[in-house]
Order: sequence, then C-alpha cells, then structure tokens
Amino acid sequence: IARVPQVFRNKYMAPLEQQQTAKHEEKPSTITLDISVVIPYTTLRQLLRFWYIAEFSAPLDDASLLSSHVSGLDLEDASSSLQSEVELNIRREIAALEEKLDVQLIPVPVNGGGGPHADANQWTSDLKRMMDQEICCDVVVSIFNVPHGQQITNQVSFPAHRFILASQSPYFYSVFCTEFREASTSSVHMPSDLFSSTALQVILHYFYTDMLILPPFVSAGTKKSQPHIARLNEKKHELRILQKVFGAADFLGHYDTICKAVLIKMSLICHHFKCVCTECAVLLPSMLLFADKNEKYVSKLRHK
Repeated sequence: IARVPQVFRNKYMAPLEQQQTAKHEEKPSTITLDISVVIPYTTLRQLLRFWYIAEFSAPLDDASLLSSHVSGLDLEDASSSLQSEVELNIRREIAALEEKLDVQLIPVPVNGGGGPHADANQWTSDLKRMMDQEICCDVVVSIFNVPHGQQITNQVSFPAHRFILASQSPYFYSVFCTEFREASTSSVHMPSDLFSSTALQVILHYFYTDMLILPPFVSAGTKKSQPHIARLNEKKHELRILQKVFGAADFLGHYDTICKAVLIKMSLICHHFKCVCTECAVLLPSMLLFADKNEKYVSKLRHK
C-alpha cells in the first residue's frame, strides 16, 4: 500500500485503518479494511495487482472471452489481443473511478514519460523511493565493525523491507523465513570485512531495481581542461566499488545475478578488454589483481 498515492491513503484508507485499529486493539498487527463502498471488488483486485507488479491481468481462463479473439490468430496472439483489450477497459474504469473519487489511483509515470515501459519504470522508481525515504521499512541491515577486540560499534545502517529482501535473495529468505535468530528481530548484521557501506547500498538497490546503481564520483579539484583525467579517476572509482560489490554479492550467494552484472559492467569500463588505450593500460593492474583474487570464480578473466 506504500505505493498507493498519498492523497488516496489519507482520504479513504486512514480513517478506516483508525476505525479498525480501535476495534481490534488486542491485535494491532492485524487490520481488516472494508472499502467496498469506495471501490468495487473487481477493480480493487486489479489495482492491488498493479500496485504490486505494475501489470493488469486478463481473465485468460475464461473460454468465452478468449474464443472471441481466436479467429484468424494463434493462441498466443489471441491471448495478447485479449490482454490488450482487457487492460484498456480496466484503465478506462479506473480513470472514471479517479474522477468520481477525485483522487489519483495509478502513479503517474516517471517524469511524466510514456511508452510501453512507463508503468514498470514507475514501479521500480517507487520501490527504490520506499527504501530511500524509509517508507514502511520493517528491518535494518547494518554493518558492524569490531576494532581490535573492543566492543562492537555500529558503522552504518540501511532501513529496508523484509518482503523485498526475502523475495530477491535466498540468503535473506533463509534469515527471515527460517529459524534464524534474525527472523524475529528487526535487524540483520553484515560483516565489515566483506561489506562496505557503498557495496551494501549498491546490492540493496539492485534488489529493489534490478540495476547496478553506483554512487557518483566526486572529483577532487580536477580541472575542467583535463576531462580525460576526470574520466580515468571516475573509472577507477567505479572499479573499486564493483570489486567490493562482487565479493559481498558472492558471500550472499548471488554469483549468477549481481556478480555477473558486475563482470559485465567491468567489461564495459575496460572496453571489453580488447583495447590498448592509455586508460585501459592504467586500469589493467587493478583488473589483474581482481582476476587473481577471484580465479576460482572467473578463471578465464586473467587470460582475457
């Protein structure tokens, strides 16, 4: 529900939540809402699906509906045709409901952009915003440092959502959905020798967006007249982060996802390891060291 436009939550759902909470004070964790007087059941079902995955569903199990689209089409094309028609009708119904309620039910695409991926892009943007703005976060992922046998000191923490971490990562699924101690707590501790704050943030953002989002490089006084030096420093910065992310993601068991994405990004930075330019020559020692350190995972990288 965090993705639902705030004006709708404030106007219709907040009073119901308060009312239900007052009725069920003995069970504050369970809230039942009856908003059938506001939104029809079928429309609400489609909205819930859209708020979760940025898609509407067509009733493809309805043979009568599907049969009307089969003429002259194979089953796949007929299903696609039906999906498009159903989605168009759903959007019209929701648009009429938005006008009736005077609230926005479907998030506006990022920066007002359109296109076939607008809803998916907005969905990804909303998920990232939920983490960045700590909306409805229910767990904290922390890096703890133990200096020279002293007491544990908190180094950095990132609020997050159990359902995202558990659905995206087998490691976190085992933490939250099995008999781990953290399953009943609101925090997870990661080892500081494997995780830096930047690496952890990149990994968490990947869980939310399916993308490697690296923090921007802040140039330390490089002159604008030397853009090649600034770009080289930026590449060094990105490689350092990616190499740290690779080790941390491997610890979490994400070699086939995050680690491979890291390797692809490294290849792009180093011109696919087929270049003899000055930049690639400077970056080569760092990549050779990385290849040696991770030979058991990327045995062909040094040869490349």
